[in-house]
Formats: sequence, C-alpha cells, structure tokens
Amino acid sequence: MLEDFANLDVMLVCGNYHSGKELLVKKYFESFKRINRNEIRQSLKTMLSHGKPWVPGDYNEKLESIVKSTEFMLFSYLLEQNQKVVIDNTSITRRNRFQYIKEAQQHKKLIGCIFVDVPLESILDRNNRSQDIEKMPEKVLTDIDFKKELPDKEEGFDTIRILKQ
Repeated sequence: MLEDFANLDVMLVCGNYHSGKELLVKKYFESFKRINRNEIRQSLKTMLSHGKPWVPGDYNEKLESIVKSTEFMLFSYLLEQNQKVVIDNTSITRRNRFQYIKEAQQHKKLIGCIFVDVPLESILDRNNRSQDIEKMPEKVLTDIDFKKELPDKEEGFDTIRILKQ
C-alpha cells in the first residue's frame, strides 16, 4: 500500500491525534528513525519531575520552544548522518510542514507526506475510548480539525498520499 514511500529520505506522517499515525509509522516505516514531539515532551517531563509521565494536560506553551528546537536539532542531525527520518506529528497546516520541507531540500533529500484524514466524529470517539493518559481535550481536537490544510505538491513534497478513513 505505501511501499512506494520506502525510497524517500524523509517522511512526514500527519493528521489529528487518534488518527492512526503511530500505527502507520510502525507498520511501514520501521527502518526510519522516528521523531515525535509528544515523546520529547514525555522525556522532558520524566526528567524534570523524577519519573512522572507526561499527559496532555501537562502541555506548557513556555516549554514548546525547547521541544521544537530539540526536535529540529535532532532532525537536522539525522539528515546530516544520511539517516532516513519519519516525523510523526500533527503537522496540520502548510506552515507547520514548511520547516521540514525546507530542511530536507537544503540537505538534498527526497521528502514525502502521508496525511491521515479521519473525520472529527471518529477522532472524538477514539479519544473518548482511550486511556486517560492518552486523552486530549476535545477543544484541542476540534481546533486541530478546523485548522486542517491538506498537503499539496506546491509545498515542495516529492510524493503525497492522503489516506481517508
């Protein structure tokens, strides 16, 4: 189904929370190095709070600059090391995706995008059925869905696939 993406250097897998991005990444991009902001947030929370887990309610706008700079430094490092990279984040708007495309192009890497487009009703249902540690505030999910901009080739992607569920 997505085997044609295996020859790319960078994969951006985007969509709302609870859309199935993580399962897709595990199934098709296991050989890629994976970067995910929530896991960076988790690492920071674990380190700074003596092992306590990060939950969506812990989101802190003041720490986001640290999260994003860590993510970008790691992304740049992996590209410099000629590693294949998959970015597993919401990346719901053109603006959110721009930095990845620009960096990949500066390193002369092929970049693809898979957008997992799930109806908001399904996202909210999955969120309600998830464990407390994974639950997102409904307003966050609704806001993300409202801002959604499907990717197109004009952004600079070499390959795009929109998966409707």
